[in-house]
Amino acid sequence: MIQIILWGLALAFAIPTFGLSLLACYLFFQWVYKLAAAPIVEAMHNSLIAGEVVELKATNPAVIKKAFKLLRVEDFEVEYYPSFSLRAFTGMVDHPRHANPLLVQVHLVTGENRMTLQATEPQASSAVVKMTEMFERITKEVQEKRADESTKLHP
Repeated sequence: MIQIILWGLALAFAIPTFGLSLLACYLFFQWVYKLAAAPIVEAMHNSLIAGEVVELKATNPAVIKKAFKLLRVEDFEVEYYPSFSLRAFTGMVDHPRHANPLLVQVHLVTGENRMTLQATEPQASSAVVKMTEMFERITKEVQEKRADESTKLHP
């Protein structure tokens, strides 16, 4: 909501400032996204070290894309699962703390602003199984939550 208001103000002041307000707003949000992407990059490292799935709260898709771009990943896959309100990002990442590239999978539950992240060595197939299990758990939680909401609305 704040983003919409700031873009609206930038648009309102675009003519008197010869478009500099739009440029300033764009640069401001790029800076904010870069700051917000830093914990995601750190979570990639922590996930690899611990060998576990890391869960983060309050993350939007633009920040995830910015984290991938910060690590110079141009070709990452984005899959949408609209029935589960889920977005899945997958890509090979050159993390600055690791010599070898990492396979990173990020699942974002859009309705709850909850994100799970798993970073593994590309040859580690057990991590893909862990991430699949996490995906199934999140899917089940979302389905149960929607079923509870529908039973509250229609008893």
